Order: sequence, then structure tokens, then C-alpha cells
Amino acid sequence: MFNRKANNNGSLATAASRQLTSQTQRILGITVLLSQLPLLLHLPLWLSLPGIGLVLAKLMAKPKDQFSIPPALTIVFVLLSAIAVFFHYGHIFGRDPCVAFLYLLLGFKFAETRRAYDASLLIVLCAFLLLTQFFFRQSLFAAILSIPAMYFVGLSLFALQRGLTKTDTRTMVHVTARLFLQAMPIAALLFVVVPRISQAPWGGNGSGDGQAQTGLSARMSPGSIASLSKSNEVAFRVEFNGQPPLAHERYWRGPVLTGYDGYDWFILPSNTRAQATPNTNGRKIDYTVTLPASYQPWLLALDTPLAAPIAINNNKLLINLNQELQIDTATPVDQPLRYQATSILSDRFTPATPPNTATLLTTATNPQARSLALEFRTKHASDAALANEILLWFNREPFHYTLNPPKLGDNSIDDFIFTTRRGFCEHYAGSFVFMLRAAGIPARVVTGYQGGEMNAGYMIVRQSDAHAWAEAYIDGQWRRYDPTAAVAPQRVEQGASDALRNDASRSFLSRVDIPLLDSAKLQWDKVNFAWQKMVIDFDSTRQQAMWKKLGIEKPSGWMIVVALIAAAALWALIILKPLSELRREPLPPCEKQWRKLSKKLAAYGFAKHQSETYTSFVERACKQWPQYQVPLRSIVESYHSGMYAPEGGDPHHHQQMAEQMKSTLRKLKRMR
Repeated sequence: MFNRKANNNGSLATAASRQLTSQTQRILGITVLLSQLPLLLHLPLWLSLPGIGLVLAKLMAKPKDQFSIPPALTIVFVLLSAIAVFFHYGHIFGRDPCVAFLYLLLGFKFAETRRAYDASLLIVLCAFLLLTQFFFRQSLFAAILSIPAMYFVGLSLFALQRGLTKTDTRTMVHVTARLFLQAMPIAALLFVVVPRISQAPWGGNGSGDGQAQTGLSARMSPGSIASLSKSNEVAFRVEFNGQPPLAHERYWRGPVLTGYDGYDWFILPSNTRAQATPNTNGRKIDYTVTLPASYQPWLLALDTPLAAPIAINNNKLLINLNQELQIDTATPVDQPLRYQATSILSDRFTPATPPNTATLLTTATNPQARSLALEFRTKHASDAALANEILLWFNREPFHYTLNPPKLGDNSIDDFIFTTRRGFCEHYAGSFVFMLRAAGIPARVVTGYQGGEMNAGYMIVRQSDAHAWAEAYIDGQWRRYDPTAAVAPQRVEQGASDALRNDASRSFLSRVDIPLLDSAKLQWDKVNFAWQKMVIDFDSTRQQAMWKKLGIEKPSGWMIVVALIAAAALWALIILKPLSELRREPLPPCEKQWRKLSKKLAAYGFAKHQSETYTSFVERACKQWPQYQVPLRSIVESYHSGMYAPEGGDPHHHQQMAEQMKSTLRKLKRMR
């Protein structure tokens, strides 16, 4: 691994124990920083800043001020780091705490690195830490962030190999870049040919790692969806087979909240498979959903799903459609998932069995809302008429649709409909369901998303489209009611962004309409979606389909090995030249300058004979151009002084020789 000079002076162990040059330490420091950078998005600041601070402190310190860390302090730092990580995450074994622990130790390891063998270990740790960012997210942005770090890992290896000699930095950078580019086709070939695994090895482990990306929760309290809707992150993307649904038809069904404790609405467990009979007047629609890792045990479906979706890139994931038409999964979705579904665009369906008593009111809270519901009940014997009367009441009264509602007390529904009258969709849906139950009508809250934006053939559904609506059991069917639409109809027709355009709680950029910026965001999302489909979703199924297109039913192991060896051998022939350059000792600066001069003079028709010495060549050139004999003779004198001086020559001679050559060559060029 180390250079020839080290081998001449002693063993490889001796070379490995030598002090690193300042140049190598700077390159190592940049490598560590670039490896840490992607994880800033996933780790807490209290942990990220010390890890980066250790690296910056050493990089900014002067060579004479480099501190030495005693072994006892190393042990103390490791123990304190482990204790801090444990208290933050609650456990030490798992994805998040292990990555955090490695992040801290990497910064400390660089701070104490002095010798080549420490640097070798540091480079390996950098490569592994860089890989851990993909445990959290496999987006195109994450891949782009890793490119500079991967390049510097290669540059660090080069610097470590040649760091004990005076390797030209420019040559080192150029050769590393060339090898980096030449390795890309090999990496692409391995990605396509190597058999794919069905599930990422860093999937959920049940230890609490990972946070929900879709944002929906198993519980809904006043203000919970309003806080989620302030985010403009992509919740999921949808591709339709045929015409996409209209704006008011885009109800994406998620968790169904039947339970109520007087303040929160929550999911009640249900293991019954649904046998719903949808309204046949609705349009049937097929679509494919691309869902990021949500770490939640449910999926999203449009309106009334006809059956449990079919997972495309994870055939081991068990998916169930329960009695409430909520799509459950056996395990949390801990990796990006693509699934196909079929739905009926209808606002009602007939369940397999009537609802149980959980859909009735069992709490004694909110007496004013209960009294108002009973008043409506005395006026309307029909359940459908009563539900419409409550919607008309919401429409007539001075309610306001806002992302920043005031806080509510224990009787939250009474406070909302009689006092504050300012709320988001969960306030209206929860109040509407409460009043229906108070009037004796089975009802429940459904959470999900409403809306979506088309972008080059697919639909983007964002966190800002998060929504809550109601379902009431009337005339033997579950019917959808959206009380938010009674207060702010533009929310359903135009989307949450337009309905809340002037809401002061939203960021300035989200309130201002900038067409150029909006177009750029959509183009970037288009690129991200292509990355998702072509790279992230390239699983074993798609790999088998690729082999079939090439006329191979199922490649055996030996065929893959032979193909890889043949490709590697072919590519090795292409990169032999840069590898040979790596093996050669670098030319002295004076020799480089002299070769440049000889090449220029040959271009002017004055070439050096093979048996001719440098001095004889210059004397012959002086006869050709007598007016330049003084600078030409000075060049050869500078060359001899630089080449045969101790330790490769005085830098002053190198600079003087370069300046003399530039001046002489300019004059010769004018003569031509």
C-alpha cells in the first residue's frame, strides 16, 4: 500500500507508523467532513456539532499547535459518547444510535490521527459512515451528496500512498478523478448484474428507529393535522392507468379513527376482512402508488378500494383490507414501497356487517355540542337530513379555516364550535362526528389526504394535502361527509395551498406565487421520481424481467461470475495506463520543465537527437538562434542546478527555470 521509498528504508510496518504530512491530514479532514455532512439531516444538532467541531478544530490548528490526545481521554470520550447516545435514543443497539455513535467516534478518531495506520482505519470508517446515510433515505439528493465524499475517499488513499513523498497535488487530483470516472461503469454493471435482495438489510427493527414520513398518526387531536399541513414534503406519488380523478374526487383514505376518549380520536383494532359493496355509479380506476418509508402499518388508497393492494417491490409484505376499508400491513413500511390498487370513485359503500357500538357516543364531555345535536334531532327524523342540517349550520355560522387555531380546553368541541370558531379540518371533522353520534347516528373520522398536483404524467400528493373528513352510517351505507368543504369549499376544489394562501402561519415562500420557482420544483420532483423508479425500485422482479428481454430465462451463478470477470478484464485493459502512472515515480520539477521546452522546440522544427546531451542540444540551439543564447544557456544551467542539488533541487531554481523558458518560448514564437 505504501510507496517504494518506505520499503527501501524498512518494512511496511515502519512506513505505516510514520507521521502524516500536513497535506495528507488536510485531505483526510475534508474526507471526514464530507462523510459527516449527509448525516446532518438525520442526527440531532447536539450530537452533530461536536462531531464536526473536532474535525474543524484540528484542521484550523497550526502544525505546531497540533494537540495530542492521551489514551485515557480516548476511553473517557468513548464512554461519555455511548452514555449520551443511550440517554437520547433510549437504547444503544439499533440503526439510529449506532450511526450516531459512529459519527461521534469518527470525529474523535480524526482528532487523534497522526500516523499512516490510523489514517487507513479512518478512511474505512469514512466509507462506512457515508453508506449509513442510505439507511435513512435513498433519494437522488442523498446520492449527489455522497459523490464528493466518495471522491475524497479515493484521494485520501492516494495521498496516504504517496504522502511520504513529494507527490504533485495536481497530478494526484487528476489521476484520482480519472480513476473515479472509470470506476463508474463498473459500479453500474455490478448494480444491474448482481442478484438483488428482496428487502433492505437496514429495514425496521422494531426498536423505534425512524420517524414517520407520511406524517399521519394512529391518533388525531385538535391541531395535529394542522401542524402536519405546514410541510410541503412529498407524501407519495401516483401513476394512473387512464384519466386521473377530478380535484373533488381525490380523497386518499388512510387511518380510520373510530375510538374517542373525549379529546383524541384513535384507531380501534379490526381483523375483519372487508367485503364492501361500493356504489356501482362510481368510476373504476387503476393506479400505482409510490410511498416513501412511513414507518407506519398502513397504506393510502383512493376513495373506496376494491381489494388489498399488490406490492410491486416487496412481495413478502402482508397487506390486508379491513372492515373499515383501512389498508393495514403486517409490519411497518420501513422502505420505499410501490403498490398497485383499484378503487371506485364513490362517496359511499355498503359494509359486510353493520357498525358496532364503538361508532356511538360513550363520553359525557362537551354538553353544549350534545344539546345542539339533540335539538337538530327533534327537527329531523331522517338521518340524512340531520347530517345535511349540521353541514348547513357550519356554513351559516362565522367559522374560519386556519392553520393556526387557538388552544382548546377539556371540552374541546364546545370551545371550538361556540367560542373560538377557528380551526383546521380535524376540528370540523371531529365536531361533526361528535354531533352525529350525539344524535344517535354511527359515525367516525377518516384521516388521509385530499388533493394532489399533476406533474408530467403522475400526481404528487404532499404533506400539505393532509386532511380529515367524516363517515356516517345512513340507510345501510357508510357515506362520506366533509364539513371542511362547508366552511371552505375552495379547500376541496383548489387544494389546501390555495385555500390557505394568505394564512400568516405559513412560510413566506409558500404564500407567494412564483411560477418560475414552482416550475423548478416540479422539474426536480420529476427527476427524483425517475430516480425512484429506475434505481431504488430496481428489485429482483425487474432484474428478472431485464434478463428475459435479453433472452435469458434465469441466469445461473456461473454465468454472472463469467460476465463480471470478462467485463472486469476488459475494463482493466482500459485503465492500465493510469495504473502504470501510479506505479511510476513522479518526475522531478526540473525534468518536467525541460521536457516541455524540448517539445516546444521540436514543434518549431528543432528536435533533440537521441545521442545528444542537454548541453550539446542547447549549444546547437544557440547557433540556430544566436540572439537567445544567453537565456538558453541559463535554462540548462538552472536545469543542472535543480536536478543535481540535494533533495531534488532548490525550488528557486525550478521557478527561475520556468520563467526563463516562458520568456524564451514567447520570443521564439514571435520569430516564427
